[in-house]
Amino acid sequence: EKQDSIDISNGRALKVIFEEYGYPGKELIGHSTVEENVIIEPVLLHMKDSVMERFFLPKLLEFVKKGTCDPRTYGAVADKLTMMKALDKSRFYGTFRGMDERLPSVGVLNRNRKSIGLPHYGYEEWRFNYLYGKYK
Repeated sequence: EKQDSIDISNGRALKVIFEEYGYPGKELIGHSTVEENVIIEPVLLHMKDSVMERFFLPKLLEFVKKGTCDPRTYGAVADKLTMMKALDKSRFYGTFRGMDERLPSVGVLNRNRKSIGLPHYGYEEWRFNYLYGKYK
């Protein structure tokens, strides 16, 4: 009950921010000390599916098109909603690890990813291993 109350409160606050100021990215609030992009996915992923589907998903897509929201954020929210509601797999962006068995073909996945500005499926893992693999 307490978590639900927190999620509802966070959702209301984020809705106001989205409507009054836009996406709370680096242009609006500055750089994070750890990441270049502001990470609000944990808050978004706790929203009720109906609120996520009706309000946050369309707003995030609008912000992605404006260039203020990282496409990974939109992809993660869309993927969670798709997984929770067992929607058509053609909407997947492949943002969650361990979901490979539920993904569409790599061609469909890459077309979906390209449509919102994400690199090809597997690139991020390859890049991470290339840059940091020696530290394993």
